Amino acid sequence: MPLTVMVLTIMLTIILMVAHVPTKIAFAASHAQFENLLDDLPDPREWGPTSVNSQAGWFFVEDYEIDEQNRIYLRVHSTIKLLDVDVTSHGFCYTTKNNCLDPSNQIDYGRADYKAYKVREGWYWFRVSDDW
Repeated sequence: MPLTVMVLTIMLTIILMVAHVPTKIAFAASHAQFENLLDDLPDPREWGPTSVNSQAGWFFVEDYEIDEQNRIYLRVHSTIKLLDVDVTSHGFCYTTKNNCLDPSNQIDYGRADYKAYKVREGWYWFRVSDDW
């Protein structure tokens, strides 16, 4: 019986992670704070990310950028691979007109390995590397 429970727990965990359920739950709990943050964003810089450094629910928003389609990219985490100079950025993209499923040419976070998925109407989780 304990082995069966362990196998089922591992399988369920894998399914939840592949379906991005933890991120969706955390964003659902933080959604109102993200909506408020949109109203309080500082004016964007002419080039590069604009610093935000603000807590939005369970997430700390480092900075943001706006692309040519007025999509707002809020970076909540960035990592550098070991022995590499490439930065991978993670965050949320907000749009009112279209989606964030295709990478933008206009943001400094990069275009390589761009992945995005919908977490709520108008909101997408994204991951992208600056390894052009």
